[in-house]
Amino acid sequence: MRTVWLLMKLLLKDELKLSHIKSVSIKLKLSRLHEPDKNVLLNRFHLVKSILIHPFFWLIRLKKINGNCILAFECTKKDEALITDYIYYFRKNKKSCTSRLPVHVIDRKKLNVTIDNKTSVRQILNCFNIWLFFLIAGIYSLFDKKQISLSWLIIVLNYMINVELLKSSINETYFFKGRYRITSHLPALLISYLHKNIEINVSLGNTPLFAYSRYNYIRNANLIVQNPLIYEEALQFMKKKWFNAKRIYLENEYGYKNINKSASRYDIGIYSSGFWARDSSFRRKQPSDIDYLKNKQDLTNNLPYNYFVEILTGIIDLKKQYPHLKIKIYTHPHERILSSSPYNLFPPYYNMAKKNDIIVDLEGESSMDKIYEPKIGISIMSTIAFERFNLGLISYILTNDYTKKFYDPIYYGKYSKYFFHNIEELTNKLKKELSI
Repeated sequence: MRTVWLLMKLLLKDELKLSHIKSVSIKLKLSRLHEPDKNVLLNRFHLVKSILIHPFFWLIRLKKINGNCILAFECTKKDEALITDYIYYFRKNKKSCTSRLPVHVIDRKKLNVTIDNKTSVRQILNCFNIWLFFLIAGIYSLFDKKQISLSWLIIVLNYMINVELLKSSINETYFFKGRYRITSHLPALLISYLHKNIEINVSLGNTPLFAYSRYNYIRNANLIVQNPLIYEEALQFMKKKWFNAKRIYLENEYGYKNINKSASRYDIGIYSSGFWARDSSFRRKQPSDIDYLKNKQDLTNNLPYNYFVEILTGIIDLKKQYPHLKIKIYTHPHERILSSSPYNLFPPYYNMAKKNDIIVDLEGESSMDKIYEPKIGISIMSTIAFERFNLGLISYILTNDYTKKFYDPIYYGKYSKYFFHNIEELTNKLKKELSI
């Protein structure tokens, strides 16, 4: 994406490296313009207009703070209390830091600008330099016909302006959703070189990094992962020099503080990701597409859904051998919405499961509060299957040539034994684990 490369070159100058471009490129895959009728030129004009008027926001949405602070990015103001609580928890439990500096959320939806009593005229002039570089890149984008949305660059600009104005008072920065959001990764990367004295923490989440975050060259950053498998993956990426981190933290307790442990009620829990209700890019079909979904769309080429059916068929065969097995399918939140009123659209595997005495869970908003129910979880790329390991539970996860685009067991160290290649291998693992 030439526009982004130009912007990075203008800002980083001689410090720009091929590795930086590589780490940004992998996330740009998620920025493509999905709608076929979306006009690329209109997208670019909108970007230029947004950049041109941005300095006016410096005046009309100016906010002043006092004293040292912590900045949080890629969240919204309504999340400020939760984000603050998490940052204090992380600092205390992982960094042994008990000081409670004020946390200021730089809202990604509101182009607010913040200054403090240390902000100098020089910093304000630097802001105009940054703005000019973004404007140059925006104008250049008018000639860049790549089918990628660039409207997110205004968010990056706003982040950069806030950091420049507050750099004398910033103690730490926290960038959330760093695994896949370009608006988290790119500003963190730029700030790590332009403001070398500012400590950067990037949260990469609890799901596999390989697809969109296997390259991470944010200078001297602390990377935070929320899953032991992903921690192993990140360590392997460090060894391969795909990551350039000061330290990798495993923080996988905070999100589960309010989940009550309970005894298992089912032998096997199959986690559905609702692939039948997604397009080829894994985007969920919305209720507005209900007619398309009700018309029994052709699922022949929907590989992940077909893998799910193969697994379900194998589990049905296992249950026929061992009728005492208690099995439950835990549906994706999107499937729960589609199956409720007024849509009443049930998953295409629903009758197949019910006919073979397998419960299909469609109640509630998600499966998270029932995570302890099954002794063993089975999944194709389901987030909750990975999350189970945070609670000392196990899951068996499919791996094949298709799924290796998203995760590869070779990077999971001692956890690689929890992946299976086919139904026969899965069945053997289940028999051993369930002692049947």
